Amino acid sequence: MSRTLLVMRHAKSSWDTGVSDHDRPLNARGQRDAPRMGEELLARGWLPDRVVVSDAERTLETVAWLEHAWGRELHAHRSSRLYLAGLGDLVAAIAATPPEVATLMLVGHNPGCEELVEHLSGVPVRMTTANVARMVADDRPWDVLAHRPCALALDTVLRPRELWGPEA
Repeated sequence: MSRTLLVMRHAKSSWDTGVSDHDRPLNARGQRDAPRMGEELLARGWLPDRVVVSDAERTLETVAWLEHAWGRELHAHRSSRLYLAGLGDLVAAIAATPPEVATLMLVGHNPGCEELVEHLSGVPVRMTTANVARMVADDRPWDVLAHRPCALALDTVLRPRELWGPEA
């Protein structure tokens, strides 16, 4: 069984809300881009077996829009450790993935998303909001892949602006 890792940065969030950073919701663009990315992932057949998501409002809303686009509940695993997580916490989340999971999706924040993609693929990637990086590897266990730099090959980075244009 090959392994696929989808790393998604949350969709665009509101800044001027008067709430804490952790509680910031998605803005109108985020509410538009998140389901569109879900539809694109569905069209490509890139659906995860397991989703691990930061417990911040904007990441949870992003996952809710993915669920809406896919027409199913993802039973995402919420993790406070992924809120503004650095590389170590993201690697730990991957390493803890059960062996039967073929496709794992992490939904988080920058700079952690960018650091993780570069660590695992060796390719520096700019992860703006709602971007999804898809990386693939052989059937080695997740804990081995997570701790080995350049263990996965960067396949594709999906960006809303490239798929639908800046004003779409």
